[in-house]
Amino acid sequence: NHLHKKYHYIATTNVDETQMNLKQYIQVINQSGEEFIDAAMNTGSDKIQILPIGINETQEFLNHQYEGIPVEKTYTVNAAQLGYRDRAQDKLNVLMHYQLHNDAEHELGKHSLAPGKVRIYQQDKTGGQVFMGEDWGKYTARGDKQQLYIGQARDIVVKRVIERKNQRHINGNLKDIDILLKYEIENFKEDEVTLIIEESLVHLRNEVLPQRSQQQAIEWNIGQDTNFRSAPIKERTNSQSIAYAVTLPGRQAAGEKLTDTNDSENVLKLEKKLNINLKNEW
Repeated sequence: NHLHKKYHYIATTNVDETQMNLKQYIQVINQSGEEFIDAAMNTGSDKIQILPIGINETQEFLNHQYEGIPVEKTYTVNAAQLGYRDRAQDKLNVLMHYQLHNDAEHELGKHSLAPGKVRIYQQDKTGGQVFMGEDWGKYTARGDKQQLYIGQARDIVVKRVIERKNQRHINGNLKDIDILLKYEIENFKEDEVTLIIEESLVHLRNEVLPQRSQQQAIEWNIGQDTNFRSAPIKERTNSQSIAYAVTLPGRQAAGEKLTDTNDSENVLKLEKKLNINLKNEW
């Protein structure tokens, strides 16, 4: 009971952040009060590591090394969970993550990934490495995926405002609420990126109906004034939340011109709208 193990990782992405090398280490801590000459350690990946370990000794070894893992860098906003960079100007925090898929297609998938601290680096153009930060990697089963947080993006600006909230009487004290959310988005990066917009419907209802009972179930549908080009992201959408992916052109790229362009920066401002109808509120 006093011979412990824990996992940690070193993740290094290439310069353009499309691939990652991942090293998994196991640290063994002996607090049992006795010495082991040939302790058999189950590494959690169908192999046994034999190692001698003394009293109160800590040992560490490289358990797995994965190279050339395809990764996706994502940018996410969520007013309820991630908050605002500048509430007075309705500017949301934009969080960056690396997304890993634990499957064979992405050079993983042989084993589940144990939870543990992940130190994240990026290679630079000189051959060195830049420390990007640390995150806690969750347990990731085969076929599942995980996200690693790497900070906030300052060169993507997303403003979120409630442009419309109309009530329609149904019967007695029942009413429907027609809500129109507007997102004004600017990408100051040179490259095209994908932004994930998540919306908590519980949070949205509390914004427009702050006195509403928290116990009331939410009934809702997507209204006709929604102008996202794609369908909601299936794995991020459920009875209480909805999410969309939006492709943002880089600064120099031509694209969908929905509002005026800032000519001095060659930045395209996209305007996306989400129309949510809350049903049978009381």
